[in-house]
Amino acid sequence: MANSAFRPLRKEDIAEVLGIAVLTVDEWWSNGTIPMPVHIGKFPFWHPDAFYGWLERHLMVQVSDPSSVLFHRPHIRCPVSCRSSSS
Repeated sequence: MANSAFRPLRKEDIAEVLGIAVLTVDEWWSNGTIPMPVHIGKFPFWHPDAFYGWLERHLMVQVSDPSSVLFHRPHIRCPVSCRSSSS
């Protein structure tokens, strides 16, 4: 299995993708709304595959069950920091 380089997502990245405040990211991870980060030292990070996998699954559930809507954001995009660079 080949490893590809990635940049872990920070709280600021998660906030940008979801269109929420960084403090809301803290609240949502502590109450289980979003996946728990992995801490490296004192800093929380999310693996992009784990976060975007969760987001995709969450949004797909919302499509099939409109009553489960957690938030409404018309455009969710990957922040510049998680896009792979072309070499």
